Amino acid sequence: IRFDIKCRNNGQKLPMSEYKEKKVQELIRRRTAWLRHKFKTIVYFPYAVQAEEAKLGVKDFAVLPPDDRVGIYTGHTGGRSPEAENQYKQENFEKFRRGDVTVMFATKAFGMGIDINDISIIYHYAVSGNLFDYVQEIGRAARKEGMTGYATADFYANDMTYTDRLFGMSSIRQWQVNRVLEGVYDTYKSKEGTRNFLVSP
Repeated sequence: IRFDIKCRNNGQKLPMSEYKEKKVQELIRRRTAWLRHKFKTIVYFPYAVQAEEAKLGVKDFAVLPPDDRVGIYTGHTGGRSPEAENQYKQENFEKFRRGDVTVMFATKAFGMGIDINDISIIYHYAVSGNLFDYVQEIGRAARKEGMTGYATADFYANDMTYTDRLFGMSSIRQWQVNRVLEGVYDTYKSKEGTRNFLVSP
């Protein structure tokens, strides 16, 4: 896997409206090339709603024309029942595997159990929530022997806003640690007199 990471705007933050416009323009430029050359590509977005808006060409992505060669796979149901959502995801997965869909707009939900060996490019619309996720995601490229894959991104300093939010949503709070320790202590006190004390996470 080769890396093609472009640091844009000299690493300086942009006004939010300009940042969003530039990000979408980069995505349009790259998507056009992926589709033209039929490079099987996964585009990872920080949030499901972004992937859906990009697929539909709405809101911040209004200048991104919808294309049937672009699929979507997120953990979000999009208003569908769980059964309908699973079927929808499976259909998109199969289209991507067969090559009917060239580009997959996704979140990290598109990952575990995905075994497609001819993915050329992994593009991160913004930085992953953590390094472990990033390594997992780029590891889906070029699984076919002798193939070269590319981990690509157009990095803007504003991208870190998404990472900070994602990290904040998954971080453990002090009050949560306190509650766990209280539970452990209460269990310990109720088991007084026994030699062994085992706590399962």
